[in-house]
Amino acid sequence: ASRVPLPEPLLRLESEGLVGKVVNSAPFVEDFSVEDVLETYLMRLALESPAAHLAAVNHCSSIIGGLQRLCQRMTRSAEAGDLEKFDSADYQFHLGIVEASMNRRLTGAYNLSHIQVTEALGGLRALKRLLADTTASEHGRVIYAIDTGDGEAAERATYQHVCRTMQKHGKPSRREDLLWNN
Repeated sequence: ASRVPLPEPLLRLESEGLVGKVVNSAPFVEDFSVEDVLETYLMRLALESPAAHLAAVNHCSSIIGGLQRLCQRMTRSAEAGDLEKFDSADYQFHLGIVEASMNRRLTGAYNLSHIQVTEALGGLRALKRLLADTTASEHGRVIYAIDTGDGEAAERATYQHVCRTMQKHGKPSRREDLLWNN
């Protein structure tokens, strides 16, 4: 395996807004404001909704069992207060749907947006506490729509789920208010 010079990965992280740099100083991990988190969720909203639509119309029913198991793992993790396991299962759930879209660019963009949200929320335990039953029921609607091949319902259920998650993380700006009223 070849080694990549360290400046290249740092430049990439800097361009993605994850690492900051001050002249004559070491690079540092950027702090994220609530607005940064909401903007990143808007990006996820734009990616995940069409991905769920594609997963449904591509008849990706083979992922249904795995998604259901991930929902069960999220519920158990939330009940045990293990937010790291909850977050991991939630990420795997959403990534599974995005990957089922069979669109590699959507998948790549989704991975970047998830990294930003995870970093931004890393130290904010209170914001990470999502209601397990609400998340599970919202995920259940997405699973059902994908399983029945209903692209519009999958897109709508995913859109509503990401919007509700955004609402739990802070007060939306006027732009998000417009999106949520659709």
